Amino acid sequence: MNQTEISKIANSDFQTFREFVMQPTPEYESKESYDYNKVLAERYPFLIPVHVWTGKINPDDREPYDYKFVQGFWGSKKHNGWKELFLNYCEHIKPEFDRLIEETRKKIGSNKKGTPSIEELDELRKEHLPYITDYKEKYGEMRVYWTGETEAMSEATTIVTMLSRVTCSLCGKVPKTSRGRHLIWETKGWVSYFCKDCFKIDQLNSYGDKYRFNGDADKAEFKEYLKNCRIEHPKYFIINSWSRNEHSKTYYTDDGNGWLKVSKKEIIKEKN
Repeated sequence: MNQTEISKIANSDFQTFREFVMQPTPEYESKESYDYNKVLAERYPFLIPVHVWTGKINPDDREPYDYKFVQGFWGSKKHNGWKELFLNYCEHIKPEFDRLIEETRKKIGSNKKGTPSIEELDELRKEHLPYITDYKEKYGEMRVYWTGETEAMSEATTIVTMLSRVTCSLCGKVPKTSRGRHLIWETKGWVSYFCKDCFKIDQLNSYGDKYRFNGDADKAEFKEYLKNCRIEHPKYFIINSWSRNEHSKTYYTDDGNGWLKVSKKEIIKEKN
């Protein structure tokens, strides 16, 4: 793709952009993967990593950034099911990050518009424009770490972590009961979250013949194990926070578009 084609996709409506992103991830370091990463980076500049020692996008100024890599769960086979969840997260971060870009430009007296170049992004980051320092799975959850977050960014990060606990990390399904409650299967030991079918696949791959049934007793044992790993979540996701004089509880529910919304808040005054 040329730059015009890349920009057209990067700045398209979300559904068109989603169709491009959710295609099978191109082979690493292929021409297609560079173009794929350029599209991602143009829409979400915060995915462009910095060199760990220099704090710059390029460790030296002699060569342009080649887009071999952008941060996120785009090419992860182990967590391929989180690809769309991470995409939704980035799309919720985007309006706030675009606002921060314009705010930082005004701060330094820049009149530039649109997606910042690599060179400009380096300059804006000197003025504390935030960027992702790390992303990973931890205790079965999606974790995303920034150099700094606004309240809106922090809430999006909290939501994506909560949703990762009910999203199959292998296939991306979000299983629910007939009552609409989230349903997921949690592995024991090294924690991962799967739908029922992917849980069975994972256990067969992990333990081999242990769960290749030789009779009714083996099947009954696995059925009981499956039951013990089953988690049905309550109606709300709840976040607790405490200050010196009060305890607050925030309740989140599905918004119908693969994300969460605040349903209600409770403030509990602490007794002195």
